[in-house]
Amino acid sequence: MKRLMKQSTLLFCVILGASIGLCYSGGAQSRIANLGETAQRGELPHHVDIFVNKSHHCGAALISARHVLTAAHCLYLFFDPHVDNRLEVIVGTVELGEGASYGIRRIAYPAEFDPKTVANDIAVVHLKRPVILSANVKPVSLPRNKFDEPNVYDSMIIAGYGWDKNNIDADYLKVLQTQVVSPEWCSRFFKIEFTRFCTYRSRDYGVCPGDSGSPLVNEAKTIVYGIASEAAKDCANGKPEVYTKVSQYLDFIRSEMNYYTIFPFAPGPNPSIVY
Repeated sequence: MKRLMKQSTLLFCVILGASIGLCYSGGAQSRIANLGETAQRGELPHHVDIFVNKSHHCGAALISARHVLTAAHCLYLFFDPHVDNRLEVIVGTVELGEGASYGIRRIAYPAEFDPKTVANDIAVVHLKRPVILSANVKPVSLPRNKFDEPNVYDSMIIAGYGWDKNNIDADYLKVLQTQVVSPEWCSRFFKIEFTRFCTYRSRDYGVCPGDSGSPLVNEAKTIVYGIASEAAKDCANGKPEVYTKVSQYLDFIRSEMNYYTIFPFAPGPNPSIVY
């Protein structure tokens, strides 16, 4: 298979000029790619890949036949009309670049999203047409309410195509079991608010560039509780990773999932762009 290089995520970091989320390169290595297990086909049917100009950009979660959940920092750049916006979502595969491609119709994020601090780092993507559901393509459930969130020490699952030791995207989807950690410990490294939480497994395991936007799910792989948002420059090196807490954005998500208009450039209830 032809190896696909990450280009657009690097561009995003350079333009914003800051270590925003997991897209900061910093010479880091992706320990999901190195030490995580290779996902089996159908193991994570909700996991989808966002491509820009035919290259891997970010991970995401399928939450309905027509909606995808990811990190706002992954797509914030593409709200600039001067930036190339050849975006697509790839579903139904564990091999980078394979699978069915779907065009993006609309992207929205909360008005409170801050690209400098990546606070409120979540976005809903509307697809141009519904995906064809199958054993390998299935939506993941949202939390039941704002109180439905993982507890400290709960075991969680994260997967991604993040960089390997050569700073190249993994050819196959890697899956990692990790654990929720206390906000007190995590706050030693990051600013943690009630809308964010952290996980950690051990040194040499974790998420790195290319894993942004990927869904953190429960051990049964049925509910998405987090969206990968932020990690240290020296990722997978003894420090936790930060996730947007999905349960705190259910009103935003449901508002976007229910929003539909025949007018192609209607702004909608949240900051958005229509293609």
